[in-house]
Amino acid sequence: MLIAAFQEANADGVRRDSFGRALDEGSIATAVSRDADVQRERDARSIYLKTAYRDPKAAMQRLDHIIARDGPTSAAQRISADAGLLGELRGREGFFAGAKAREEREAAHRATAAIGPNIVRTAEFENRAEQSYRGEVEKQMKADAVEVRDVSDRAKAALGKIAMAKDDRERAEAFMAVSADHEVGREIASFRKSIEARFGEEGGREIARATASRTAFEHPSVPKSEQGRLNEAAKLYSAARSGEVASRQQAETERLAARESQSTRLKQ
Repeated sequence: MLIAAFQEANADGVRRDSFGRALDEGSIATAVSRDADVQRERDARSIYLKTAYRDPKAAMQRLDHIIARDGPTSAAQRISADAGLLGELRGREGFFAGAKAREEREAAHRATAAIGPNIVRTAEFENRAEQSYRGEVEKQMKADAVEVRDVSDRAKAALGKIAMAKDDRERAEAFMAVSADHEVGREIASFRKSIEARFGEEGGREIARATASRTAFEHPSVPKSEQGRLNEAAKLYSAARSGEVASRQQAETERLAARESQSTRLKQ
């Protein structure tokens, strides 16, 4: 085994991906609270409650209770139908109310009218943020579980020839020789797939760039103690990748040359 699967669980027994993210209730709630749309709607709700109610803190507590008990859709309908469920409104109405008190009450009515739609929007954004977070973490956990198996000495020798090639033509020829050996070719193809499954397509590109610049590719799913194995895997992967690119470019060059040659003959 060249690179073992990553698995981490702290003393609390909660499984985490290589970036430290978990799928327990607290982790999900924290991730949702950091979503920009959720933050905006929650901030707006706080403003609505402060504008509408004499005791906005108590109003918030009542609203949270209703949402938890009845769900956001039902809560939005109830509050829209009876804003007094959350407490006493600011300002006053009636013949004896002063101008300032009437203005406060009008502002309170406008604010309460906005609370229902806000509840619905917030729930939608919260659900979207949770689904997005879950998807990202589950995807990473799946990648973390991928094992990268070492390749045979024959495959290493073939990839070594690609890595030592002096130019793209020589690199393309070396890759074509690898492809001609079906057993080695399948082995290298499987190795590349496992690297890309573990680190992602972008990770594959980062590996190629790191190798070209003679820097180490690092990833949180591989501990520092195993960096040497990751370096070896990166060199093998980069050789296979560069060989394929050179081969593809060589084939395109030959295709264009053949087309140009055919065009020249037709003009004669």
